[in-house]
Amino acid sequence: MAAKKKHAKLHNAFASPLLWGAVGFLCYLPYFLAFYPGVTTPDSIWQIRQALHLVPYNSQHPFLHTLFIELCMRIGGGDVNRGNAVYSLLQMGFLCVCYQAVLTMLRKELAPRWFLVLCWMFFFLCPYCAVYSITMWKDVPFGAAVLVLFVYVWHRCRRQAVWTPGARILFFVLSLLVSLLRSNGFIAWCIFILVFALADWRRFRRLLVPSVLVILCTILWNGPIQNACGVEKADFTEALSIPLQQVTYTVIEDEKDEEHGSPTPRRISCGRAGAERRLRRIRSGMPRSTCGSGSGIRNAIGRPGMTRPTATICRRLGQRPDILPRYRKMTSDLCGRTIFRMQRSFSCIIY
Repeated sequence: MAAKKKHAKLHNAFASPLLWGAVGFLCYLPYFLAFYPGVTTPDSIWQIRQALHLVPYNSQHPFLHTLFIELCMRIGGGDVNRGNAVYSLLQMGFLCVCYQAVLTMLRKELAPRWFLVLCWMFFFLCPYCAVYSITMWKDVPFGAAVLVLFVYVWHRCRRQAVWTPGARILFFVLSLLVSLLRSNGFIAWCIFILVFALADWRRFRRLLVPSVLVILCTILWNGPIQNACGVEKADFTEALSIPLQQVTYTVIEDEKDEEHGSPTPRRISCGRAGAERRLRRIRSGMPRSTCGSGSGIRNAIGRPGMTRPTATICRRLGQRPDILPRYRKMTSDLCGRTIFRMQRSFSCIIY
């Protein structure tokens, strides 16, 4: 009897989410040491400059994420390398908590053990996830928050569980993170809430109060609070930059297809010159650092507080302004031509 109890305790210990979350954190550590203090994207360089008060605050990137970067920089004593290391460690811990929470909910739904093992290996052993865990980029915590929110709502609806005050608070926190960690996150969350309410009003009505609070908090944060902090407002096209750029790219690709004799409807192809003019018009409302010209990256060189590794990365990217367009082209090729073919119907509607 004592042996069975000991075996049960050992089995529960190995099945503990905290243990496997800690093991996952250890799996991320080699990447943190190899890329110390972490990976910095061009978007993050712009946010670091705001966090160091080299430039005014701007809502082009989520202000909440910029404040979190500023907090990490202060914890690191104002040094970019130490602040980036603090950010990487905190983000690694945040992702471990989110991933392990998802696995715990899947386990409660009686998911097969092999599926849970594969999910754990993907989250913690896949190099892509490991590199993203140390990448200073707003999309990383945003994606984790979206994953946990959707799985959490699905989990509670599937089990037909009662939305207790604690469950409503967790729903409110996750929804607020989704709404504030991207400029278009609030739009996506509103669509999700609308679909949820139309699909199952009986369950959604218990979340009506938290949903209204999320809307009010988001409006207050994007309005009076940011105005009080002196945050410059970005153009609304920033929230639609990705679909607009994809549509413009589709128009340009259609012109290339016509030049090579591919059968393409004439009404879609508006000409390369027209498409490039639209692309310039789309980018006109954005800071130059997002236009792929390298000017914003070059402006980061020589600023106070930029340490040698960060300045070296900025200088290399600034000297090669063709890197970012080539990277976008490579990513588009990997996605495949199918995506752009599907977007042609959308291009017809706009143009």
